[in-house]
This record gives sequence, structure tokens and C-alpha cells, in this order.
Amino acid sequence: MRLRRGFTVIEMLMTVTLLAVLVALGAPNLRNLVISQRVKTAASDLHLSISLARSEAIKRNAAVDIVPVSTADWSQGWSVKAGTSVLMTQDPYKNVAFTGPAANVTYVGTGRMTGTAVLFFIHSTEAPAIAARCVQIEPSGRPSVRVDGDGNSADGVCG
Repeated sequence: MRLRRGFTVIEMLMTVTLLAVLVALGAPNLRNLVISQRVKTAASDLHLSISLARSEAIKRNAAVDIVPVSTADWSQGWSVKAGTSVLMTQDPYKNVAFTGPAANVTYVGTGRMTGTAVLFFIHSTEAPAIAARCVQIEPSGRPSVRVDGDGNSADGVCG
């Protein structure tokens, strides 16, 4: 009697078919997860840059600016600058939109901002159903991150 090893063609086809069905069911959820994480990462990176600018302004007792690479288009990236020295540079984001101030955000040596409170609204351009993030800077200079509570990333409001 001869021993047979391995799989038959039918067994392989059934396994591949089952795997294809499972991938087809899970792929849309994975896409949404990746998009959601991209928005969350963009908000976290902005929060980190704001916190760095505030702490450097206090440490140096001098003004520190957060400057968008392209005026009013924060999705193209930004720099944190103390005078002429660049402390940090953020690369652009793909498929993530930022709505924020049209000018620099400036911290003075006390850790406070010049001007009024600032709100950044960050959302995905490829999946509007994904919850947006808001990065708010209070006049005291303290930044915070919130999730868009009303679930409508098209309205530009964190509710």
C-alpha cells in the first residue's frame, strides 16, 4: 500500500475560497481602521508640536511659532520655530484635511498664546463617515484633543 502525502486539489481550492471570502468580509473594516488611525495620528502629531512649542517658549522665555508650510493649508505640514532656528518639521499628510487658523500660532515666554483660542478640525478626505478630531488651544496655551461627537465630519464642528 502506498501512503499519500499533501493536499488534494479540491482541498486546496476550498481553503483558498474560504480565505478569499474571509478577506472580502474583513477588508472594508480594515480600510476604515487605517483611515481612522491616520486622522488620529495627524491630531496627535499636531498636539505634540503645540506642546513642544509651548514648553520651548517657557524654557527659552521667548516667542516660539508654529508655522504652516503653505499658508492656511496645515495638511502640507508645519514647522516649530524659535526665532530663526527650526525645532521641528512635520511632513505633509495624504488624504487628511486640516481646518485651522490662516496664520502662525505663536506662544510667548509665559506659555500663553498671542490672540484668542484656536481650533484645528482634522478629518479624512477619503471617508467622511470616519470621526474627525479637533485640537483646541485655549487662550492659556493648553492644547487638547477631542473626537467629533456629532459624527458629522462635514460640518467642521466638534460637538
